[in-house]
Amino acid sequence: MKAHAMKIALLTAALLVAATVQATTKAVPPEQSSAELRQQILAQIADDGCDSSQQCHTLPMGAKACGGPESYVAWSGKFLNGEKLQQLGERYAAARRFDNDREGLMSNCALTPDPGTICRAKRCVLQAPAPGQNNPPAQ
Repeated sequence: MKAHAMKIALLTAALLVAATVQATTKAVPPEQSSAELRQQILAQIADDGCDSSQQCHTLPMGAKACGGPESYVAWSGKFLNGEKLQQLGERYAAARRFDNDREGLMSNCALTPDPGTICRAKRCVLQAPAPGQNNPPAQ
């Protein structure tokens, strides 16, 4: 019985320490707002021309409060540096996580699956999600 009480006391103390650390840790604001970063991404991917589906890729956009991306956008590797775009996407996700924390936002915690892309009419577009999957378009 004493061992059980000791385990409960140690667990309670650990939870209190964790809660204190979390309460005192503030997220560092991003250098650019999420809106500015989103506009930069959309400007980068505006030329989404393609000759084949192999040139088409997805980029996760933003961050849900529970984790994972909010949505995906299609982009073409025909004209674009994917590494630079990925870094911009990561900065955008970090800025959205900051927004979520600052505003105390919550999400539905549903997984937003990567829909994949296809070259259709010489443009990279997202494929339709499978039935029953929710993947809202990027705003």
